[in-house]
Amino acid sequence: MTETFGYAQSVCINGVIEISGQGGWYRPSSLSRIPSFPVANSSLQMLTNRTKPHTYPKDLDEHIHQAFRNVEAALKDAGGKGWEEVYSVTTYHSPMSEDSIKICGKLFGEYMPNHLPLWTAIGVAALAEKEMQIEIVVKAKSHW
Repeated sequence: MTETFGYAQSVCINGVIEISGQGGWYRPSSLSRIPSFPVANSSLQMLTNRTKPHTYPKDLDEHIHQAFRNVEAALKDAGGKGWEEVYSVTTYHSPMSEDSIKICGKLFGEYMPNHLPLWTAIGVAALAEKEMQIEIVVKAKSHW
C-alpha cells in the first residue's frame, strides 16, 4: 500500500503513536525507511516497500489475527512497545459480522490482557483492496 499510494504506516509525535489502517496482509520481508515530515519530537518509522501485491489469509480468524500482528509491527516500528500501549482502536469490517467482532474481542484479551481500550467497530461496504476483510487503526501512548 505504501509504495502504491505513498503514505506512512506509523508515526510518533510527542509520544503519541498513530498508525495507518492495518489489514490482514502478510507483511513483506523487506522494509525501508523514508524521511519524516519536519515536526519536532516526531519520528516516521518503517514503511513497507512493496514490490508485489499483498496476499491475505482466506480464513477469517487468521486474517484478523494477521491484522493484529501488523498493528503490533507498525507500533514497534514507530518506537512503541506494541499493543500494551494502545488506548484507542477503530476496526473497519467488510462485511460486518458477529464472528468478526468475536474474533477481535478474543484478540484484545490476548494482546491487551491488562487493560481495555476504547473501541469503535464500523461495518463498511469495501476496503482498499478487494481481499481485505478488516482494517485496524489504533492510537497508543508511547512509554507511559
